[in-house]
Amino acid sequence: RLGIRPAKGFLLYGPPGTGKTLLAKAVAKEAKANFISMKSSDLLSKWYGESEQQIARMFKRARAVAPCVLFIDEIDSLVPARGSGQSEPQVTGRVVNTILAEMDGLDTVPDALEPPVGVVFWSFRIMVGIGVLMAAVGLWSLVSRLRGRLHDDRWLHRVALVMGPSGLIAVTAGWITTEVGRQPFVIYGELLTADAVAPVAASAVGASLLAFVAVYFVVFGAGVVYLLHLMGKVPLLGETGVESEAGPIRTAGMTSAPVGTREAAEEA
Repeated sequence: RLGIRPAKGFLLYGPPGTGKTLLAKAVAKEAKANFISMKSSDLLSKWYGESEQQIARMFKRARAVAPCVLFIDEIDSLVPARGSGQSEPQVTGRVVNTILAEMDGLDTVPDALEPPVGVVFWSFRIMVGIGVLMAAVGLWSLVSRLRGRLHDDRWLHRVALVMGPSGLIAVTAGWITTEVGRQPFVIYGELLTADAVAPVAASAVGASLLAFVAVYFVVFGAGVVYLLHLMGKVPLLGETGVESEAGPIRTAGMTSAPVGTREAAEEA
């Protein structure tokens, strides 16, 4: 209410018997909050990863009974200064990182500034998954070509047909990942999307959108009609074609035409 960002924790320093634990209990009572007291010796374990799990469970328990004052006694033995040589270095580093991650987690971010994690999570995986599928189909087609079955592999043709719109879907998923992932900011930490919206009425935006749709519909519609008209014209008598060998013309690529197709062309 006062616009003051609360501290994430307090460090009480002093020799044993000076009332540090009593002071923490008094703060919890005055704040009408639950009080959880833990000793660092209860959190450390000789088993790999057990210390980190103990710390995670401790913070989970504190969140479950929030508001809560979490008091860790003798924390200096649990998280000594990194690089000080105390304890086993890898254990110390993992414990420190776990405590920092628990204290600086997503819960400390205001709800209004939290990104829509669910949308970004799935759109990114859709983008990557489609990319892997496209690479797999390309490898499949390469193997079929090396075996001389590129034109006869019906399952490859079916999969390639289904994968037709995959490029558009992957690009759209990537765009969603980029644009939604940076919300609610246009410039992270500097400019919110809500503050960057142009002062244009919704009716003006709708009118411009309808105008674009109408123009592109006319232009592309005329192009499609013209292409269909050209495709519907029959060859004229005496019309000369492209001089080439018998068989289908390979405009692009180096893949040879199937033997059956060439023989049928020569018989025709």
